[in-house]
Amino acid sequence: MPGSADVSHQMRTREHRNNAGQLTGFEFSNLIITRNGVQRVVKRIPGVSITKSTRSWRWSADDDFLYFTLNGHTFFAEEPYGDSDCYCVFAKDSTDIPEIGVVRNEFEKHRVWRVI
Repeated sequence: MPGSADVSHQMRTREHRNNAGQLTGFEFSNLIITRNGVQRVVKRIPGVSITKSTRSWRWSADDDFLYFTLNGHTFFAEEPYGDSDCYCVFAKDSTDIPEIGVVRNEFEKHRVWRVI
């Protein structure tokens, strides 16, 4: 239909790479998802084990608010500076691993209005 826009309600992510160009993680806007929402999305990934999470009601919560493992690799989610417009998910000790893509894909297919 002329003039109509194809609107996507899926989350957009942006990759993070280190100085060597290796993929380390990704970020996405926190205007449409809460810290608890991040945890709920992560829990939907087959094989994920949550190892540390913080309570969402704490005003003094740490920047890194969620730790989880997938296929033996540790990941963490953080809100840079504790007061940012985005959340980041990073592989803790690994780069360029396929599990980063698995986690990122789960966020990209997340429908914005499904888990807030």
